[in-house]
Amino acid sequence: MPHWVTSETAARAPTEAAASPRVEGLPPLLDTVRVGASRLQADAMAMRVTNWWLSEEATQLKDDRELLARLHDSVLHQVRCTPQTVEPIELLAGVFRNDRVAAPFRLWLVLLIAEIGTVGRRLAAQDADRRSALELGVILSAHELAVERAVEAIARVLLRRWPDECEAVRCGLAFLSAAFPDSAYEVGIIESIGEFAATCEPHRAAMLTLVYALASAEESALPYSYKAAITITPIELSDIPSPLAPAVFAGLDVLHRMLQLESGLVFAATFG
Repeated sequence: MPHWVTSETAARAPTEAAASPRVEGLPPLLDTVRVGASRLQADAMAMRVTNWWLSEEATQLKDDRELLARLHDSVLHQVRCTPQTVEPIELLAGVFRNDRVAAPFRLWLVLLIAEIGTVGRRLAAQDADRRSALELGVILSAHELAVERAVEAIARVLLRRWPDECEAVRCGLAFLSAAFPDSAYEVGIIESIGEFAATCEPHRAAMLTLVYALASAEESALPYSYKAAITITPIELSDIPSPLAPAVFAGLDVLHRMLQLESGLVFAATFG
């Protein structure tokens, strides 16, 4: 099961089930991933991490849940960026763009892509107190910067799918918009995010309002949206970013936690 699906989200899953397309009748996810890896290999774009999916070992994965766990661990081991994190980004994006992949999996994929693209900024928000005390400033590592640029390079292509996606997947795309506002502006979906927020229940509306403030660079609206998001989301006090964190970095970190809850509900409804 994906790492954010807990017994609490599973218990709340029925409210999400009707809006979350099921996976029956669609091709096995492993087959789709292997097709994507084969294409990258044919285009001489495959690397060690992507080539693994063409190995005999990959065929031993028991089910989709184990596959998703393997995908996550291969790019964000212990939720940290590694030199290999940048390698499978094209593969993840290719599988996400496959219309035969079920919506819950596309949500998981775009959330993982956005998670990769924001990992440096989110960790900086979480470590702001320590960085400030040590006078280190907010400096992302070379690996964090590399994956951020790699995700930004594909963000426009993914965000163009906004009109064709269900509400759940749009929430994942919204996170990508908040992470890369220039891409969202170029695609022209920032106002659509604001309109989407106006139609949602309170928790999702607060999340999307925070997205809108981040994506539209409305600095005056960000503190209010940030506070509203924290108020409505069950976040432990110790998990709230330090007040010393840059506002955008803190907003992305809280937004990520809110989306973990959203996607957890979808997956609990899908897998039962």
